[in-house]
Amino acid sequence: MRALTRPRVLFLVAAVVQIVIVLGFVGARESLLRRGQEIVLATVPVDPRDLFRGDFVVLRYEVSSVDLCFGSAGSRIYVPLIRNGDVHAQADAERRPPAEDLTDVRSWHQGPVLRGKIESASFNPDNQRSCQVSYGIESYFVPEGTGREIEQQLGDIKIRVTVDGEGRAAIVGLVHSADPGA
Repeated sequence: MRALTRPRVLFLVAAVVQIVIVLGFVGARESLLRRGQEIVLATVPVDPRDLFRGDFVVLRYEVSSVDLCFGSAGSRIYVPLIRNGDVHAQADAERRPPAEDLTDVRSWHQGPVLRGKIESASFNPDNQRSCQVSYGIESYFVPEGTGREIEQQLGDIKIRVTVDGEGRAAIVGLVHSADPGA
């Protein structure tokens, strides 16, 4: 048996590191899907086009527009959610606005919390600062040829999402309004 040379050792170390990184990403996603709390979010229509990413739907949620937002573009924000009928919606911002620190939100809210990033901030007609937030669940890949049909139904389709204790979210699937589990 031949001894390992330095280039072979370096190659093996590089291969192992890459495998560990990929398994780490897969494990984190799987942990989120298995341990997170499942919620349903309402969508609003969007008309995307991207020929290079395959068949997918760009999603926008009612909770993407956040009232009483105090952060700036690029800041992390934690948005508390409450059950509102068959979906989850932003908790009453008049009482307590979303915060940049999960501990602040957890001090008064025991329900699910979404962690997002402020994309833009502006003043609404009531002269209150509001913002647009992304949660990392804004695109959903669908079977070939079904993207346009699903886009036309947005607003009637809800998204089943799992949220972990840190506010990270992952899409579980689509829920049509006629589905009994919605």
